[in-house]
Amino acid sequence: MKDDRGILDLTKQIETLKAELNLLSSQLGDAVVRIKDLEVINDSHRKLNGELRKELEHVRKTLPRIS
Repeated sequence: MKDDRGILDLTKQIETLKAELNLLSSQLGDAVVRIKDLEVINDSHRKLNGELRKELEHVRKTLPRIS
């Protein structure tokens, strides 16, 4: 079915904007989930990095330096 409404028709503009709003809301929801996942990964990496630094410090203290 052909849409004969012109670009100045307010009901057409409202429909277009509502469709765009729905799409953006969906994308925003996906982005929020992804950000939370990345924050979990970042926290895990920080914890692991801290543990590795402690282990490296221990190794440096217990082993003699190699020139």
